[in-house]
Amino acid sequence: MRNALRLAGSGLLALGLMACGGEEVSQPKMSELHVNREARAAAAGRVAEGAEGRVHQLGPAPNLSSIHVIAVCSADFYATYAPYDCEDVSTSGSTVFNHGGAWMEVITQEMGYRAYGSATMAGNSVSEIHNQGILNVYNEYIGWYRWFDVSAYSSGYFYYSAASINTYAVYSDSVTVL
Repeated sequence: MRNALRLAGSGLLALGLMACGGEEVSQPKMSELHVNREARAAAAGRVAEGAEGRVHQLGPAPNLSSIHVIAVCSADFYATYAPYDCEDVSTSGSTVFNHGGAWMEVITQEMGYRAYGSATMAGNSVSEIHNQGILNVYNEYIGWYRWFDVSAYSSGYFYYSAASINTYAVYSDSVTVL
């Protein structure tokens, strides 16, 4: 049973602090990115108006500026490399390890806002099962992590594309899952 993301490889989200438009951005730890499905369902609470940490709207949404496939997570990978359940693919176009098993997910990162997006695995459409906003130090959303369920496949080519909310410029990234 997996309850926290642990990454094998060269350190996915060595993004601890990241620059976006000159602002310092606080990123979640890798262990905070991947939680079990029950915890995702329970995390749907609201923050009271004026409470510390409340996200607020200040202006127009930033254009989508990048998309990256950052991790592939699977039961087979976890069975072999426990306590890790995800492989860092942020700097490569392919996984190194074999994936598959009872569950498999791909995590993407978007900086900025999209108007629409689509994901495929082995040429077939796949569903987004979870997303998590990326906040800057002012509690403004500046991007998203998105999880896609690819459990129906043991390997294949994952492709994700999205269009910017304001300019409709299309960005994409992909990974070959072994």
